[in-house]
Amino acid sequence: MDVETLLARSQWRMVADRGKNGMSFIASGLFEMPHVEDNSIPTMATDGATVLYNKDFVLSIQEPEIDFTRIHELFHKIMKHHLRIGNRNPIIWNFACDFVINPKVAELSYHGQHGNKSHVITMPQGGLYDPKYKGKTEEWVYDDLAKNYDVVEISSNSNGKGDGGGGSYKLSPKDGSGNDIMPQGWGEFKPSTKSTEEQAIESQEIDQQIMSNASLLKDIGQDSPSFVKSLLDKIKQSKVEWQDVLRRFIGGDNSEDYSFRRVHRKTYHSYGMFAPSSEKIGVGDIVVACDTSGSVSNEELSQFLSEIRAISEDMHPTSVTVISCDDRLRHVERYEKGEEIKDLNSSGRGGTKVQPVFRYLEDENVQFDTLVYFSDMWIDDYPREFDKPLLWISSQPKHQYCNPPCGEITYIK
Repeated sequence: MDVETLLARSQWRMVADRGKNGMSFIASGLFEMPHVEDNSIPTMATDGATVLYNKDFVLSIQEPEIDFTRIHELFHKIMKHHLRIGNRNPIIWNFACDFVINPKVAELSYHGQHGNKSHVITMPQGGLYDPKYKGKTEEWVYDDLAKNYDVVEISSNSNGKGDGGGGSYKLSPKDGSGNDIMPQGWGEFKPSTKSTEEQAIESQEIDQQIMSNASLLKDIGQDSPSFVKSLLDKIKQSKVEWQDVLRRFIGGDNSEDYSFRRVHRKTYHSYGMFAPSSEKIGVGDIVVACDTSGSVSNEELSQFLSEIRAISEDMHPTSVTVISCDDRLRHVERYEKGEEIKDLNSSGRGGTKVQPVFRYLEDENVQFDTLVYFSDMWIDDYPREFDKPLLWISSQPKHQYCNPPCGEITYIK
């Protein structure tokens, strides 16, 4: 059987599915991704727009494995792995993403025309799977792998299938135990080479495709499976009007403005909150700190910039001071009311530290009313207390590091 027929049969199995695992959603998603033969890659890969495949690889695996690998590539796209990589090591990021994807795909199965026969989707040999990573985010798995493993180059054909999920590299334990994690040898994705603006547009387009394909399930009378609901929840979270939280926090609409007074010290230590008084003073001077560390993707940086501009344009503060910081202070620029916010300075792209911002504000005796801090919240040096209103705005869903001891936190993604 030739490759074109094998791929067509795979697509038809998904279209004809009568189960409740969201195969109609998957079929629509894969239909939007042209499959292109590219024998320069050893297995199968995606750049977020197309599925690239090696002819010999497709012919070498069974049909249930073809299905698994194609769905695996779709998950790379809809989970935006090529956009979320930031400044991370691409080899470790690929491993991390595979550990997250494979359990999700392994839970899927087909049902026959009358819904009474289940067809298992089979993970190809060597697929990365570890129960301890099930349900974890890609960022969490990446940090765990980067902390405990070194990247070691191996022969490009050591696993018989070449590159993919790390390809010619393995992860070797730093403790010398010898329990290496070998590349799974298939299901690679290629990090985006687009500009920040182009990536932001692509991210929005992916969201639109997800919502459109999810509505298809509703049209044919199927409930959305858990993985689709999770995707939709993330999209909804990204559309939450966090500006409303900020307005409530600083009293920054144009109708009723409030000052902030510090609450009783005991209460402050317990909750890290400030209570508004009835004294009208306007929005005042805002400092906006922006996390430009390597764990923050270009997509997130673009979103940060859009939201910073929204603060300036919608809330009309007296001034906005924008601070870029990774593991050190990188750039500070002050804008007066009405001045256009320039592009974000994202130099550095190192580790994540917030203390440089707080030291700068103290050492330079910066006069301001409110501090807003945009970050993915992978932070281990939070201040224990802060004597000004402080709002953390996270670009990531809640994770174990989203626990600042002072200030309030809200989420935009």
